[in-house]
Amino acid sequence: MDPGSPLLALRLGDLSHALEPGRDYLIGSADDCDLQIRDAEPVHVRISVTREAVTITDLSSAAGILHNEERVPTATLQAGDRIAVSDEFLVAVVDDGSATLVPIPEMRKAAVARRIHKIRSAAAALRRHEDPTFSQMMAAEMRRAPWVMISLALHTLLLLLLWSFTPTPQIGGDSIATLNFDMQAGAPIGNGPPAIPQVISEPEDDHVIEDDEPKVDEMPVPIVDGPEPLPTDIAENPVLAERHLTSTAGNGRNTVKDEGGTGSGSFRQEVEALQESGLEIVFVFDSTGSMTRTIMDTKETIVQMLDVLRTLVPDARIGLVTYRDHSRREEYLVRQVPLDLDYWRASNFVQFVVAEGGGDRAEDVRAGLNAAFAQRWRPAARRVIVLAGDAPAHQRDMEKILHEVRKFAKNRRSFVHTLITSPERAGDDTRRQFTKIAKAGRGACEPIANRDRVLQRVLTLAFGSQYDQDLQQVIESVSKERTHVDVASLYLVRKGGTDLINALRQRPVPTVLWNALVRRPRQHVANTLLDLLGDARTPSHTRHACAAALQRIFKLAVPPIDPGSNDPPSQHYVARLRSLAKLLPE
Repeated sequence: MDPGSPLLALRLGDLSHALEPGRDYLIGSADDCDLQIRDAEPVHVRISVTREAVTITDLSSAAGILHNEERVPTATLQAGDRIAVSDEFLVAVVDDGSATLVPIPEMRKAAVARRIHKIRSAAAALRRHEDPTFSQMMAAEMRRAPWVMISLALHTLLLLLLWSFTPTPQIGGDSIATLNFDMQAGAPIGNGPPAIPQVISEPEDDHVIEDDEPKVDEMPVPIVDGPEPLPTDIAENPVLAERHLTSTAGNGRNTVKDEGGTGSGSFRQEVEALQESGLEIVFVFDSTGSMTRTIMDTKETIVQMLDVLRTLVPDARIGLVTYRDHSRREEYLVRQVPLDLDYWRASNFVQFVVAEGGGDRAEDVRAGLNAAFAQRWRPAARRVIVLAGDAPAHQRDMEKILHEVRKFAKNRRSFVHTLITSPERAGDDTRRQFTKIAKAGRGACEPIANRDRVLQRVLTLAFGSQYDQDLQQVIESVSKERTHVDVASLYLVRKGGTDLINALRQRPVPTVLWNALVRRPRQHVANTLLDLLGDARTPSHTRHACAAALQRIFKLAVPPIDPGSNDPPSQHYVARLRSLAKLLPE
């Protein structure tokens, strides 16, 4: 919810409940929840409302919640979003001022206390003013009017006199009583008992109303090796060859300013050197439960980081590795996307990572680092590995880890850096181990707080800590241009057709074109993206850019593609998305 956006309300049944900024709402079956759902867990969902966003968080142990038919641990609400809790559906709507205000718990408790006090006071008053009995009423009436008693006594005496003088009738023994019965076959005539009504039961309707929205298959993210790297020889690599000719023509060289950034002279020289040699970064991070804040921060900032990296070194490659530990409870040990120019694939991969599992102290740091060492690195490029975590490696693995790190960093182009993401929780053992790993990798070990931007620190370590201020200027400059859309891109998107498809096949997909796709999406744009997404012949980088755009257009919890296997989604899923596309303007 951007500043200035309309406030939201939550519609439950026929009522809309206002979501006031600065408040947290609890939804569940407990009495102290702000909104109660009978079959939900006692405290099922928390809704946090700020002026920037409305966030829902799953607090249940196993039941979970669905955000727009996708199970998520947390999500940001927009108008029109649907949240399924137990058997109830809640819809986020724009608050037009008619939504009901949900009282804060203290006010609700005070109101209950006042109501109980009022009921008890009324009961006490009733006890003090009970209805009088009949004898009390008669006594009070006789005190008020004595003549009533005299009148009653005279009437009683008169009735006794009349009864004593009335003759008693005699019944003789010979008197015969005659009874006539008129019987006929069938029902008796007269006021006999009514006939039992016939009960006609309607046939039961066994028709079940089915959900005509198809189910989406779960898409696991396996480990893959990825595509072949580009050649490292300048003569064989068209990207490097073109830039080499441009940088040497006229005895001039590209600068950071030529790439749209800013920076000092030494920083420009460093960037120009990396443009010549190449830059490759593998970010290795723990994805157990304690890393929730770090992973959320990574999801929010990875697109910005990749934009900055593309601005400074357009042919830089990035890879991602996430690890946990050996355990039956863990869903995986290592997942990764290999070093590649496909930035949208890396961005989509992070969206699928969920911080969960763990439980014991140590994690398999060695498995994560070995996956990074095994990447297909370019020999001449600067090779950077950044390890981020808040738990130590298994002590039995430390000697092997240090040996493998030294072997990777034995030349002057390779480095291993470490980030301790939660210094207050990591402990001295993690600090000692990560410091040794960074020292063996000729890198730096930095403790950072959760509020810091993790991926900005990755960039700083890749380029050099001495360029921290220069990188900050570039990040600010790129952030201002991130949502830029030019007229040519808008025209291309509105026109559609073959020209748009050819433009989307560019490597990489231009950021201004991607921004135009998601700015004001229409049916033909969404259908074009779905055509490319479902076609196995579509290049990988195009398919992942389309998936990221469709996630934004349809406000999906995760991109509609498996970034691990790199396969297109099922036809079933594409058909479901096409039904959503029909809701967009033509």
